[in-house]
Amino acid sequence: MLKIQLDLEKETHPSIVRIAQHLLDNAMKDSSVSESLDKPNKSLEGMYKFVTSEAKKVSQNGAAMVEDETVFGWAQHYYDEDLLDFEPKKGKDTSMQKTEELVLPDEDEDVFDF
Repeated sequence: MLKIQLDLEKETHPSIVRIAQHLLDNAMKDSSVSESLDKPNKSLEGMYKFVTSEAKKVSQNGAAMVEDETVFGWAQHYYDEDLLDFEPKKGKDTSMQKTEELVLPDEDEDVFDF
């Protein structure tokens, strides 16, 4: 069982679950993706922090509309790159602090319907 699968069993955040499931689906098709998702120094929490930091970079006036594939690409990039370190620091509270939530629209939902 991959590390990301073990992390996913404990995860309840809907956006994190959706991103992780997408990554796992890709891992079933490509063994190199599978290897990157099994890195001991990477976690779903760290991936989510990285993805939200990337979304903040493209936001305007505190809001960002990001395509699902872009978010999935950022998530995969996080796992691929060993130098990206968004992991909680040891000895500190590892619970997620209050942050703005990145909400992905449902696959069949049109983001332009108001």
